[in-house]
Amino acid sequence: MTVDEFNIPLFQYEIDEWDLKKEALMDIFINDVEPNMDLGLPDCLVYTDYARDNVSGEEQYVVDVMDILGEEFDKFLTDLRKTKNGTNRSFKLKNPYIENLWYQKYIKGHFMAPHNHGAVGFSAICYVKYDPEIHTPTIFHAPLRDSMTGEEIIYRPKVSEGTMIFFPSVLTHYALPCFTDDPRIVISLNIGSEKDVGKY
Repeated sequence: MTVDEFNIPLFQYEIDEWDLKKEALMDIFINDVEPNMDLGLPDCLVYTDYARDNVSGEEQYVVDVMDILGEEFDKFLTDLRKTKNGTNRSFKLKNPYIENLWYQKYIKGHFMAPHNHGAVGFSAICYVKYDPEIHTPTIFHAPLRDSMTGEEIIYRPKVSEGTMIFFPSVLTHYALPCFTDDPRIVISLNIGSEKDVGKY
């Protein structure tokens, strides 16, 4: 009997009607986000509005983005309920809600050091402006090493514009340095649970 006690679920979707949704997301990004962006800390050099939390209008900002990406959010929740963890129980997010949401714009020299989002629940990345010829995807590190070689196990997904990946928030991930001035723009978000009400 094979026992899969260490299942780590990741969910990847290609967003339907991407051209229309990209236009709507870029409209929010250019008009609402870019004026509020700052450079991150030295270990995460990237333009971001991450510190926007609790700023006036934040709730409407999340609602606007989720109106565009809600279909993928619902697909994820449906697929998550069907997924079993190592103890053969379904993964569950009780009353899921968007805990926070932020944009990141990478230009030449920008990067994101290895990190995780803590014991939030699940997180997601949406690739809004991305060229696989010149940009690199987010790289994920398994919490275990290869049982035969002892080497680290990494997952480098194949993504394009309009790809959205959901993953456990505690999973370590990072972005390699950007070597082009053509921006790489992503949306990141955390999905919490165990709340009676939320932002979405």
